[in-house]
Amino acid sequence: MNTSDELATAKLVQVHKARNEWQGNLLVGYLQDNGVEAVIRCAPSIPPYDIAESMYSKNKIDGIFVREPDAGRARKLIKEFLATATDAPSLDALAAQRPPLTKEKIGQLRGALREERRTFRFLGWLTVAFLVAVWLLLGRPVLHSGWPMLTILVTLAMCVGYLLRKH
Repeated sequence: MNTSDELATAKLVQVHKARNEWQGNLLVGYLQDNGVEAVIRCAPSIPPYDIAESMYSKNKIDGIFVREPDAGRARKLIKEFLATATDAPSLDALAAQRPPLTKEKIGQLRGALREERRTFRFLGWLTVAFLVAVWLLLGRPVLHSGWPMLTILVTLAMCVGYLLRKH
């Protein structure tokens, strides 16, 4: 017997009334991730009318149901989840905390910054070469070869950018 069959035959208790189906599905997923089997039950909908009902009906309640022995743990998990998700002061305090800086972390950050600088330098040269190639094709056609000349100039720009990136 799988989990959905077990839930269908067990005595279920409603532990929370979700505001909408989205919140209900989110909470059911959270409960299941924490080892509590849960289902969401909502009023049946009729396809042409369910859109209008969801837009205009505020009394549609989606219930989250768990097995009776798991009800206390499920209520506790839901309470923690909702408090964490909506507690702005604790989120601000968490964002204000500064992680401790170690020599390894500083080395990682410097390496990442160095690589980012190289990437932007390369992209800058590539952009300049592309713009020059477009200018040559559209503004001052030195050679009347068109797109092959543009391809050659872009390839040269990539090579120059690669060489500059190494230095």
